[in-house]
This record gives sequence, structure tokens and C-alpha cells, in this order.
Amino acid sequence: MQAISYLQTPNNVRPPINLKATDTSRTSKPYIQFPSPIQLRAADAGPWKVLDLCKAYDFPKNLGGGGVIGILELGGGWTQSDLDRFSQLNGMPRIEVTDVSLDGARNSPGGEADAEVLLDIETSAAAYYYATGRVPTIKVFWAENDFNSFEKVVDAAVEADCDVLSISWGADELRWEQGAPGAARSLEAVVQLACEKGLVVFAASGDNSSGDGDAGANVDMPSACPHVIGCGGTRKSRRQETVWGSGLANGQGTGGGFSRIFPTQAWQLNAPQDNGRMVPDVSADAAPATGYLVVINGQETPVGGTSAVAPLYAGLFASFGRKLGFVSPTLWQNPSDFTDIITGSNGSYRADIGPDPCTGLGVPKGSQLAQLFPGGHGSSQSSGNGYAPAVLSTLESYRAPAHAKRTQIPGEALAVNVHSIVQLASHTFTFKENSNTPGRSLEQSVVVNVPAGAGFFTCVPYFTGAFTTPDFAHLTERPLGQFMVAVGLRGNNLVCTVRLTDSNSDDPIFIGVTAIVVFFN
Repeated sequence: MQAISYLQTPNNVRPPINLKATDTSRTSKPYIQFPSPIQLRAADAGPWKVLDLCKAYDFPKNLGGGGVIGILELGGGWTQSDLDRFSQLNGMPRIEVTDVSLDGARNSPGGEADAEVLLDIETSAAAYYYATGRVPTIKVFWAENDFNSFEKVVDAAVEADCDVLSISWGADELRWEQGAPGAARSLEAVVQLACEKGLVVFAASGDNSSGDGDAGANVDMPSACPHVIGCGGTRKSRRQETVWGSGLANGQGTGGGFSRIFPTQAWQLNAPQDNGRMVPDVSADAAPATGYLVVINGQETPVGGTSAVAPLYAGLFASFGRKLGFVSPTLWQNPSDFTDIITGSNGSYRADIGPDPCTGLGVPKGSQLAQLFPGGHGSSQSSGNGYAPAVLSTLESYRAPAHAKRTQIPGEALAVNVHSIVQLASHTFTFKENSNTPGRSLEQSVVVNVPAGAGFFTCVPYFTGAFTTPDFAHLTERPLGQFMVAVGLRGNNLVCTVRLTDSNSDDPIFIGVTAIVVFFN
């Protein structure tokens, strides 16, 4: 059996980028769009009731559910009368919402952002209801409109025992780096820690096509964070589905492209390579002309935008059960559970066969996606709070997609014909340490099924660490360059070894290592 190990430095981000001067007068904006009369008059246009859209995407029925939905809001508000009217028009039970105020921000209806808030609540509630027959538990987190609020909301969602978090606010990467240097990297570290505790985070990829409101090609934060599932948009009529976009780089259309901050992610199997994390991961209907019918100010109103896609997925995944955590590798290992969108452009990029920076994997085949998760088989799942187990007895395996041609691990010259791959497996190791031994070595292992006679190679697509508070609850700084990691097979065990070399070794430290092993003939 041949073995090739891939040793990666701990930095999960690319080197700092050279930033142009940019307007920082605004921070994040909601990604919601209203159709024009001309758009609505198109022959194949017409908005969807959310429940009808769920049916069109083959969402499952009669699931046990149990997932708690969190929603981030940086302005606006909701009223119970609007939620009650939406429930009445859609034959649903009453939607009830718990507000969580951070730093004095609160539910404040009466402004333009109300449409965003109501879209998020009503769409996520309807998606969950379609799959379970019940309305979900929804917690809305109110925060000030600044870049640091995203970290606060992610932490608060974990503290409030949420299982999914929907984010429909954002700004392009350049604006984030100019407005709050280091905030993007810091947010990724916080989201990774939240994923370790079971949270799934969805974020809109933006509504200004590949330019994302700035010059050149840009992706949107926070959807660019590797541990966030970026949600792109399509134009779904009753007859066809294409990329949502006019073909202009800064016209109305789905955001998508390649990050300038975060590197290529090895788990994005068969994605185009551009030396950056590709966005989006998944998509659904977002065009205003074929958008969603929601209730705003007492009126059933058609709206669109990738703002709708994040809560649609949040409601669906909440129906799969509790504490699913970092599910992106699972989704990318199962592309057949999405309908590939192969027509259209978002400006700098065109749709193609397979994953692309317009719609990612494509749009959901809901019932097939449900089968990937224990709670998607009709029973509620709960694993409680806290970190995911560091050691598991078995590891799920996946077959490579039949249409794939080859895969490449960043940083290595090795390429393997995917047709010869017999199994892929991945696991996230969690190290928490508060000893006082410089140069100490930490090791964890997990059992894998090694196919007879197979060769293998391993890689580390994720390696994130930070000093923390004594209870390991909050990150305080990243100890980059102060530890090393290696993974490999030892018998039937996937072994991860971390060596800490920091001189300030008495500080509590958290390290998360995602390891992938690929077996091939």
C-alpha cells in the first residue's frame, strides 16, 4: 500500500491582499430584491409560494425535525400580524419568534429592512413546515450593522442552542478587509468553532453578480468563509431553471467567484481552480421575477435575492435534525443530490457542467439530501451541546461522482483519476489543551475501512487554531506558526498528530484539524 502524506502549515487563510481604496461608509447590506413590473410580465415569470417551491425542489415530508433556526438581522423588524397573515395564506400554524438582543439592537419594525427580516422568518418557517408538518423554533439575533457583529451573533447562536444560522446580510471581501482588517479571518475561526459545536451556517452570496458591487471580480463575506455554506441564486420558472444574472459583472444577479482571502478547499471536489475558495456551494431560486411570495406590511408581496436562499436551506436542514455541524464535505461528496445548472452567467463566470462559481453544486433535490443525515430518515436526532467527539468508531465513506474526471489536492503535484477512487473519508479532529509542556505532541485517531489492496493519500484542507479563554468558549488570538500537524494511516486508523511549539504553552489553546483520506486502485 502506497502512502503519501500532506503536511500543511496551520494558516487556513491566504496571505493578506493588497487593498485598493474603497468606500467604507456602509458595512453590510441585506440581499433582497423586488421585481419590476416588466420582470413580472415576462412570459415564464411569476413568483412562488414558498411551499410550492419546496414541492418543486422535492423537499421531504414527515421528518422528525427538531433543529432550532437562528437568523442574523442587522436592522429592520417584524410584526406578529404579518407572520399571522403569512400563516393564514399558506395554511400553516402560527409562527412564533424569540428575539435575542445584542448590544442594545432590537426588533424595530417600520423601515426598509423589514422586508429582509420577514423574508428570512417566513421562508425558513415554511421550508421547515413543509418537511415536518410543524412550525420550527426560530430565534432572531439583533445586532448593530458592523463587521464585528457577525462573530457576536455566531457565538450567541451557539449559546442559544441553535442548530442552523441563516445570514442574508453581507459585503464584498475588499470592503470587509478595508473596513475591519482581519475581521474575515477572525469570523472564519469563530464559525469553525461553532461548526465543531454542531451549528450549520448558511449565507447569501450577494445580489450584484460577480462584481458584488465593486470593481473587478469579488465574492461576498461571510459566504466566502470556508465553514459557511455560500448560497447562490437561480431564475426558476415553471419551465426551466438558469443562473440568475444579466451577464453583467455588476448587474442584478447571483454573487459568485473565488475568494482572495481564503485558499482553495480540497473538499470542493471537481470545482474549478482559481487559487481561492469557490463561492457559492449551493443555490436555489432567487430572481425577483420568479421569487417568493411573502407578507410585508399586511400584503402578499413578491421578492427575490439570494437573501431568500439562505433561509430556505436553513429551514430544510433544521428538518434533518440537530447538531449536524460542518456538512459541506458531505454535500460536495454527493453532487448527484443536486440538479446541476448549466445555463447562464453572473458576469465574469458562466455556468458549466459540474460545479461552477455561478450556482455551485446546483439546486437541491431535497428528499435525496435528507438521506445523507440520520434525521432525514424520519426521526428527530439530538446529540446535545458541546464539542463534537474527538474520536469516532467508524467513518462514513462516499463513492466518487460518476461524471467526475480528476481531483487535485492543493500544494501537491499528485492527481488521481477519480474513476479509480474507491472511497473518500473525512473527519474533523478537535484538540483542546491547557497544559504547560512546551513542544508537547498531541495525537488522536479514528477507525477507517481500508479497501483491500487500495493505495491512499491524505490531506489537511483545514487547520485552524487559537488561544482561547480558560473555558475554551471564546477565541482571543491565533497562534499561527506555533504548531505543526501531520495525518496518515496507521493500520486501519486515520491518525492526526499535532505538535505544539509555542513558548507561552500555559495558555488554553483550541485546534481544529479536518483530515481527508482518499483510497484508490
